[in-house]
Amino acid sequence: MINIHPERRNVTPEMAVRILKRYGRKISLKEARLMMDFMYNLAILSLNQVINDERMRRLWEDRRQNELVERFKGKKVM
Repeated sequence: MINIHPERRNVTPEMAVRILKRYGRKISLKEARLMMDFMYNLAILSLNQVINDERMRRLWEDRRQNELVERFKGKKVM
């Protein structure tokens, strides 16, 4: 399991309890902590998968290349 220090998280378990309560779902603080741990870990795993995916690298390289072409379009290159 990947650990993110609780102070670095934007959504705290307390906030999750309040948000869910507004929508009629009552959960304990312990359940909220487990839910937030799961969600943060899932987010990290998902980002790592995208970052390490070769297709995504090619997509970003193509996008950067297109931005450079547009930026220097019509300018003389020595």
